Amino acid sequence: MTHPDTPVSELMTPQPVSLAPSDTLEQARFLLERYPFRHLPVVDLTQLVGMVSDRDLLLARSLPAARRGARAARETVRVQDLMHTPVHTVEPGTRARTAVRTLLDEHIGALPVVTGPGRLVGIVTTSDFLRALERCACWPGSEPVGAATARACMSAPVLTADPDEDLDLAAERLLQSNMRHLPVLRGSQLVGMLSDRDLRRGLARLARTDRRVEAAQSRAVPRARVADVMSEPCLSVAPATELSALVHTLLAARISALPVLEDGRVVGIVTATDLLARYAEVATFAAG
Repeated sequence: MTHPDTPVSELMTPQPVSLAPSDTLEQARFLLERYPFRHLPVVDLTQLVGMVSDRDLLLARSLPAARRGARAARETVRVQDLMHTPVHTVEPGTRARTAVRTLLDEHIGALPVVTGPGRLVGIVTTSDFLRALERCACWPGSEPVGAATARACMSAPVLTADPDEDLDLAAERLLQSNMRHLPVLRGSQLVGMLSDRDLRRGLARLARTDRRVEAAQSRAVPRARVADVMSEPCLSVAPATELSALVHTLLAARISALPVLEDGRVVGIVTATDLLARYAEVATFAAG
């Protein structure tokens, strides 16, 4: 059982993979492809100086530039040019419920764990807290975690995309929203999901195709559609699905969002952030 007063040192990933400020955009992309992360700390010698996420890489260039992106741009854009700073951090002894509240209040997905003057010793993420939540059938004095359902936790209405929609339009809508996922609907039928990570990985594939087209001296760069980069098939849940099952599904599938379907139609979406908000409610109740 994981109590809300558990220190983050018991939940964090120690000695996380990191970037240097002088690393290139291509090096950052390589690490995010190699490891199942969405956030990378940026360390100058031993000091934490910034954070880079999937979304930072997407916002580093416009979609057309990301596709056509010249080699010079990929080699000259540095991590220090796109990293977020200053960084919200926690110490190893910070309580889990305090760290979760920080993630929610600051709308971020990860907190570097530091000691002394910014020395990085670990990182704690949304997934770490979901794993902690999964281990809790209930906390002393709190209501059972499974009492909450997808309907109670979901966000609605939902921004969506069409599989045949131009990718640049869907990407702009996603990046300008507070969401990181767009369920993809053909008519009213759920056919896929478009996320920050799907965009980053998909654009890398499309860029390779574009360069082959350009090398063949063709001016016709293939049109990119949402269907070209979306994840499919897409897992979904019913409104009555209990929170414990939601947490388990997200962790088992290594995803961050689940569309909620009722009578075959998308009526909401449950994200890891929605479940963290539930974690914070139960943690506050248990600690009270």
